[in-house]
Amino acid sequence: MENKVIKVLVVDDSRIYRETIKRILEAFPDVEVVGVCCNGVGAIEFLQSNELPDLVTLDVEMPEMDGLETLGQINRLVSAGKLKAMPLVLMISTLTCAGAKSTISAIQNGAFDFITKPAAENSSDNERLLSTEINTRLEMIRKKVMGGCHETCMSIGNAAPKQASRQVEVRSAIAVGCSSGGAKSVFALLPNLCRLVEVPVFLTANLPNEFLHSMIDKLNPLCSGKVKIAENNEPVEPGRVYLAPADKHLIVRKMAGQVLVGLTDAPPENNARPSFGVLLRSMNMVYGGGFFAVFLAGCGVDGSSCITRLKRSGVYILAQNHADCGICEMPGAAISTGGVDKIIASEEMPQLIRTILGNS
Repeated sequence: MENKVIKVLVVDDSRIYRETIKRILEAFPDVEVVGVCCNGVGAIEFLQSNELPDLVTLDVEMPEMDGLETLGQINRLVSAGKLKAMPLVLMISTLTCAGAKSTISAIQNGAFDFITKPAAENSSDNERLLSTEINTRLEMIRKKVMGGCHETCMSIGNAAPKQASRQVEVRSAIAVGCSSGGAKSVFALLPNLCRLVEVPVFLTANLPNEFLHSMIDKLNPLCSGKVKIAENNEPVEPGRVYLAPADKHLIVRKMAGQVLVGLTDAPPENNARPSFGVLLRSMNMVYGGGFFAVFLAGCGVDGSSCITRLKRSGVYILAQNHADCGICEMPGAAISTGGVDKIIASEEMPQLIRTILGNS
C-alpha cells in the first residue's frame, strides 16, 4: 500500500510549542503540517475554510477558546454537517490538576488521546521527550489513517473463536485492559458495568496519576463512587473498580483465604507498567477460569500472549469491535489469536456480562 501523507493542524497558544511541535512533525517524511493556529478560534476558522486534516494537535489551555471548547465546537460542526468528518484530535496538556481535568473531559468528548508537555531542565530534553510521545501517537495514527488497523480488525472481526471457553460455574471478577487511545472506551464501559454487576473490576489504563485522579473524579458520579486507585494489600471488595496506579503492575493474590490487591515494581512487559498481561496471569492464579478478560481499544499487544492459557482455564474473553474503536491494535491482537469469545461494542459489554453471570 502506498504511504499516505498524514495532514496535521497544530493549535497552541505558545509560539515556542507551535514551532517545536511543527518542527517535530515535519521531521517525518509522511507528515505534512497544513496549518498552525494560536487558539481555538483560529482552528475553527481553518477547519471550515480548508481541506480537513487527518489530525489536530490541540492545546488544552488557550485564550479566547480553549481546547475543550474547541473540541466541542468541532463536534457541533460535524453534527451539523458543516465538517465532513471528525478529525483525530490529540490533546496537548500540562501535567497539572486543571490540565488533567480538562484533558479527561476532552477524552469523554471525542479526543482520541493526549500527551503531556514535558518539564525537563532544558529545551533540548523537552523536545526529545515530546518527539518520542508524538512518534508513538503517529504510529497509532498511521495504522488508522492508512487502513492497516481497519483491514486487520475487519478481516478477523467476525471470526469465531478457535476454541470455546471451558464451562465455569462461577465467574467472580473482571479484568479490563486498555492503552493509549483507549481511555474513551473506559467511560463507555464502566458506568453500566458498575450498575449491573457486583463483582470486583481490575483495570490497567497506563495513565499518569494526575490523569487517573481526574478520570476517577469524572467516573465516580456515574459509577456510584465505586472507582478508586488500587492500594497494595487492600482486601478486594465486590463491586469495586480498582485502577492500576502509574508505573506499578496491578496484581491480585490470595492470603489466608482472602483475595488482596497487590502492586509490584517488576520490569515493564510489552513496554508497559502496569501491564494487562501481568494482571491477567495473577488473576488466573487466584480465580482460575472464573473471571472475564476485557480487551478495550488502544495501541500495542499487551495481554494477548496470555489468551491461550486463559482459554484452557475457561476465562471468558471479550474484545472491543473495530467500529467502536478509536485505535484497535490491542483488541485486534487479542482477536487474532482466535481465542476471543465475543467481539462487541464496549457499551454492550455490561449487559452481556450480567447475562452470563445470571446464567452461571
